[in-house]
Amino acid sequence: MASHVRRPGEGKYAKLEYERRFLLSRLPADAVDPCLIEDRYVTGSRFRVRRMERDGQVVHKFCQKVRPDGGGPLVVAITNMYLSTAEYALLSSLPAATLSKTRWQWGPFAVDEFHGPLSGLLLAETELADPHQDVPVRDPMTAEVTNDERFTGGFLATADAEQITDLLTSFPANR
Repeated sequence: MASHVRRPGEGKYAKLEYERRFLLSRLPADAVDPCLIEDRYVTGSRFRVRRMERDGQVVHKFCQKVRPDGGGPLVVAITNMYLSTAEYALLSSLPAATLSKTRWQWGPFAVDEFHGPLSGLLLAETELADPHQDVPVRDPMTAEVTNDERFTGGFLATADAEQITDLLTSFPANR
């Protein structure tokens, strides 16, 4: 294969991430630095257009997340680009499923507090340097959901009302 031809998630700009996700029963009291995020998962693609707002500052990003062959749910290849306001406006005009959340920092975790139909769902995510690295599981974590595809942004953004109800009631400790 020619060196300029690459599959999605490959190449020098794609970064491998090792992610673990956990459900939370409540927002940790010591979570800080809230950031309002709107994700637009572009229909028919693996692209996400993100708007982040913190302290009146807005940042726009364009992202592709790909699970490498055989990598499993823990491994993600991610490519990010920062966008101008005009580029964001153009890309956000594409058909997409939208997800709204507030992201908090909690030690080594990012905690997502979802809004709209997913209100009540709290997910903590951490990125690891090594897939075998231990994760400090602590209160108010209730269940690891790393291997459950229903807790990925792409699924959550496109879930219908029945799927959301099933998701939110399948973990009673979180309601």
